[in-house]
Amino acid sequence: MKSIRSIIPAAAWLVLSAALPSCSADAGFPLRTESVLFTLPSWPPENDVSYPPVSYWDVRYCAGNSSGTLTLGAEDAADVSFTLQLAADTPCAVCAQPVTLHGSTESAFFRPAGCVYPAESSITWENGFPASVCMQLYRASENSGEDTAEYLAQFNWKKFCSALAEKAAADGPGWNPWMLDRTAVCSAVAARSFSSTLLTAKDCFTVETTILSDMASEVSSGTDGEPLLIPRYVPSHREQRKTGTAVLKTGMANSY
Repeated sequence: MKSIRSIIPAAAWLVLSAALPSCSADAGFPLRTESVLFTLPSWPPENDVSYPPVSYWDVRYCAGNSSGTLTLGAEDAADVSFTLQLAADTPCAVCAQPVTLHGSTESAFFRPAGCVYPAESSITWENGFPASVCMQLYRASENSGEDTAEYLAQFNWKKFCSALAEKAAADGPGWNPWMLDRTAVCSAVAARSFSSTLLTAKDCFTVETTILSDMASEVSSGTDGEPLLIPRYVPSHREQRKTGTAVLKTGMANSY
């Protein structure tokens, strides 16, 4: 497992290491668990048939020492649910990636929806980014899952989601949280120094979507290759199609 040192500054690492509590005193007591039902967003979004069909959902979750992956079919894309058995009061990051069909190509063309339970219980496109932040911190920590969970539980995930919603409302439908510096956000959460100044995207540029399509066709030998290049954020996808432009970030990667 990667060390959390790889994503936060040395000073922040010292803060995190010192702050993490020990769970050894509770080793003899069983954790209280709860059964939680999650429902995926309906597909296609807003019943817009111009969206590509979904082939399946790739669902990943992480909560303390508990993590896993689910592959859910799309037979009833309007109401796909699943249940997780979770430790009570433990932050659980859930990321749900729709894998869509583009001709004969399956692609993770759209950014994942998600939530951080119990701060949020609904899996939404807007909460996919905070869920990815929580999941990245779990994966990067070299401490035990319980210790990391206890530390992350002290962060106000609900306030974080609300701040993202306020930023989206202020900046309009084209705003995309995936354009933010996720490494900087993770570092700030780990060091307990998060502020709204991190919600301003940097190193972004605008490009015409026709240029992306032409480039993708060259890469994919004339087939529908656009989904192989740039993942899209569902809430701003409609705006991109309307304007014929897409906002990209330097060094943007298709991962969560």
